Amino acid sequence: MKTVKQLAIPTADKAGTLSKIVDMLSGGGVNIIALAISESLDRGIIRLVVDKPEVASKILSPEYEIREADVLQVEMPNRPGSLASVVSKLGVANINIEYIYASTGDEGNQTIVIIKVPDMKKAMEALA
Repeated sequence: MKTVKQLAIPTADKAGTLSKIVDMLSGGGVNIIALAISESLDRGIIRLVVDKPEVASKILSPEYEIREADVLQVEMPNRPGSLASVVSKLGVANINIEYIYASTGDEGNQTIVIIKVPDMKKAMEALA
């Protein structure tokens, strides 16, 4: 478990936006570790955890607004009960989860879960 930078990119909800962003990152040698997209009405928000957040921000900022946030990156086995264990510990510690998303591999391998919480230090203590 560690704290990482997440990039959030508010975008117009239109075809081709994600393709353009991932092409820009790929062209700059930036690897996407986890990704989530949500939308409301005519706007979307793309949340990314990447291997080089500073480089990604530099590549994307001329065309997109970039919002950075600290999030938890938790690695766990990809098997039933792993996520339940993590969110249960946060619940017992009375830590609210603002949002969560994951990047999974094959069953039996590691899964990366990204968690946004209001108190990173307290969450890390609860999960230690």
